[in-house]
Amino acid sequence: MALLESIRGPEDVRRLTRDQLPLLADEVRQRLIDVVSQTGGHIGAGLGVVELTVALCYCFESPADKVVWDVGRLPLEDPHRPRRAAAHAAPARRPVGIPAALREPA
Repeated sequence: MALLESIRGPEDVRRLTRDQLPLLADEVRQRLIDVVSQTGGHIGAGLGVVELTVALCYCFESPADKVVWDVGRLPLEDPHRPRRAAAHAAPARRPVGIPAALREPA
């Protein structure tokens, strides 16, 4: 994972050549698989947006350019569901903070 280890921010992605971008996407995808195989959790949506994420980092001047990212997983905020659902929601499986897919494996 030589490319991924060299990335510290969006500016590092913009320094890559276009030929390196698919290689970076492959490394990110493998990293997601490695981490989620240890921590558990949903992986499909993350795998589905790897190329999009790399492209956004490459094309936009983050953080100056603002990108709104809607993952569409907000069922408790859906106005058609009962508001009391939040009171009965199961506790989080993981601690709040950095998503498991981005943390270093244990």
